[in-house]
Amino acid sequence: MSAFEEDTAQDDVPGRMIVALFFLVFGSAGLALMPYQTGTSPGDEGWFTQPWLMPLLTLSLLTAVSLIYTVRLWRNRENSNAALAGGALAGELWMWLRSAEFFLWYVAYIVALGVVGYGFSTFVFIAGLGFRIGLRQPKWLLAALAATLGMTLLFRLGLEIWVPPADLYNILPKSVGVFLQRYF
Repeated sequence: MSAFEEDTAQDDVPGRMIVALFFLVFGSAGLALMPYQTGTSPGDEGWFTQPWLMPLLTLSLLTAVSLIYTVRLWRNRENSNAALAGGALAGELWMWLRSAEFFLWYVAYIVALGVVGYGFSTFVFIAGLGFRIGLRQPKWLLAALAATLGMTLLFRLGLEIWVPPADLYNILPKSVGVFLQRYF
């Protein structure tokens, strides 16, 4: 029995065809853009060391699997117009939009890294997500602070991973800015 023939809990999801088509278009577009986005490195280490290899493999796999899945859904006719219309599809779309909210939180965190620095943006990100999902007691703010300090110590001092200095550090007094840049 193949993975496509197994009974899963998601057999009645109305948006399967839409998601499959989305990934098919995304993979195909990525493959079409590869000549413009990747290149060949100089040297003769072999084709397996070229920077285009892994994007080519992953996008080819994504496109092939999406195509197979789309064709199988189309052949089974499980996604008729009645299944794709109405409240079921709207509910599926609402679930995807709710999930996209957390992606936007992450994008805001990445932007905040360059503006206010690693430590502060990490604390606001962790505490904000905790507040968003209902962890509103003071103990969760302390847990967010502890997690931020632990991650800062791990990445900055333990692994010596440094991020570029934040814009905020330039407007602070020099000694404070250097301290924050070094440790937070």
